[in-house]
Amino acid sequence: MHAVWSDNLQAFQATSKQISKLKEKEIDMIHNINHPVVTVSDPYLDFLTNVHFSGALTKKILSVPLGIDQSAFKEASTPKSLHTIVYTGALEARKNTLFLLELFKMLHARNPHYSLTIIGDGPDRKKVEQFINKFKLPVKLMGRIPHEQVIEELISHELYIHTSTKESFSYALLEAKLAGLKTFAYAGLQVPAEFIDIKIDNFEIKDWIDAIIYNQCAPTEINKNQYTVNRMVQDTLGIGK
Repeated sequence: MHAVWSDNLQAFQATSKQISKLKEKEIDMIHNINHPVVTVSDPYLDFLTNVHFSGALTKKILSVPLGIDQSAFKEASTPKSLHTIVYTGALEARKNTLFLLELFKMLHARNPHYSLTIIGDGPDRKKVEQFINKFKLPVKLMGRIPHEQVIEELISHELYIHTSTKESFSYALLEAKLAGLKTFAYAGLQVPAEFIDIKIDNFEIKDWIDAIIYNQCAPTEINKNQYTVNRMVQDTLGIGK
């Protein structure tokens, strides 16, 4: 519920008073729910209770991390192409795709071997296309494609760059990790910590470029069993027992 209205607010210039009223309404609605309430990750639960609601929520919220069908993820049959970057997700303000393009423009100027693939669609698509064409960047804009093809694309790349300003779990980051990519993302996201290999504390383009170019660590392994559909279902069914 919080994600629905807070994500949609990006399209409007809401005042602090209006946001406070929305939070009050949200708290009232949650307090009147008669069944258990869950959210999708421990970091997001901490954000909701201690930051977003500032301790005003009295109803207990539980955390059940999301799961995903992992059967389609496998080791790449050929080595990943070096300097290949991929992003999957909506092309919208919260995902910060125009920042991603600014970042890539400067990165490519530093090293023309880098390429970028963007998978997804959204309200900022026209702006994205205009930016790519204006600066003649080697960006492959794939739009919406079947999920099986998304996985194939992920597996063929080396780096996953996620410039979103806000996330509560991020299937995109999880899928990138399952595909064996090294992931870069904003440190302030409320996602499981193991989803992000390289955390950047700000949105200074130079810091992102330095992290991409100079950090030579290998992608880390995640606890795949923690993010299965079966585990998610069993944890959900076990609530209240």
